[in-house]
Amino acid sequence: MQEAFDSLANQGAQGPVSFHVVAGYNPALEPATIQVKGFAWVGQPAVVSVWVHIPVTISKAPTVASRALFRIGGGSENINGFELHGLGNLTLRETQASM
Repeated sequence: MQEAFDSLANQGAQGPVSFHVVAGYNPALEPATIQVKGFAWVGQPAVVSVWVHIPVTISKAPTVASRALFRIGGGSENINGFELHGLGNLTLRETQASM
C-alpha cells in the first residue's frame, strides 16, 4: 500500500482514486505507518478508497512516534475522504504498545 500511495504523491490524480489489494500482497513488507502524502489534484477533491479482496491481517507494533497504521499527512487537503473497504477480509491489529 505504501508504494501505491507514494506513486499517487508523485503522479497526482484527476478523479476518485481506488487501490485494490489482491493476491500476492504481503503486509509484512509495509512500514510501521503507511503514509498518505500530499499530491496534485485536477478538479474537485474526491475520495481515496482502498478495497481489500483477499484475507489480510496487518499487524504492527507501533512506537510512540508512530502510533498510527495510516497517517494522512499535510498537503493532503485534496482528499475529501479516505475509505477502507475490507469486505470482511481486512483485520488491523496492534500487536504491542511501545510506550
